[in-house]
Amino acid sequence: DINLLYKFRNGEYYDENGLSHNYNPVSLLGLKLSYRRGIVNIFAEVRNITDVVYYDFPWVPMPGRTYNAGIS
Repeated sequence: DINLLYKFRNGEYYDENGLSHNYNPVSLLGLKLSYRRGIVNIFAEVRNITDVVYYDFPWVPMPGRTYNAGIS
């Protein structure tokens, strides 16, 4: 699977000087590979491949590139 997420956050926040700013939309790219054999599923995933810096809350950065893998 290849996924593209366009994240739009409505609203605004105030900086340390009391100035109002709108949240910027962000595009995130992810990749998930999986292999199923019977009841076993093996997967590996990369989120935010391009390592975009973005914020869900002012001054709190969201994770950059992250990796996940497992067997279920």
